[in-house]
Amino acid sequence: MKNMRIENAILVQNLTKKYGDIEVLRGVNLEIEEGEFYALMGPNGSGKTTLTSIIASVRLPTSGRVEIYGKPPERAKELVAYIPQENFSSTLLTGRENLMYFAGLLGYSGGEAKKTVDEILGKLNSARMLTRGFLHILVECVKGLRLGQRFFPQLKFSF
Repeated sequence: MKNMRIENAILVQNLTKKYGDIEVLRGVNLEIEEGEFYALMGPNGSGKTTLTSIIASVRLPTSGRVEIYGKPPERAKELVAYIPQENFSSTLLTGRENLMYFAGLLGYSGGEAKKTVDEILGKLNSARMLTRGFLHILVECVKGLRLGQRFFPQLKFSF
């Protein structure tokens, strides 16, 4: 029988991130297998956001290695939803328009984006409210929109 190697879903080796002289991450190592649930917890300023943004290819590490299913993060963007703590949605756009924008970032064509966003809004059961401007939507709907971004079918990870 052949020796089968199970590829890690996420592999982080000796990861370091510096901002000037300040070292935010030092020698971080992490292996997450497919299907494994992993919670990243720690106090404010401990590097959680920095680590997840590097895994999601939003920031570059100072040194070390990150792989998502054997690929560097910049070649696996279609597998990762990075939703920062701060709301990145535009208050000038409706919920539907924000999701369409997010779909465009993931590389969906216009028709694919519309179909997928319609499916997401159907799952959220909030289509009427999400067609209004963000300034008129309650906090719960913003949370629903952020959840909706996690419904894009190809996404394997959500941070």
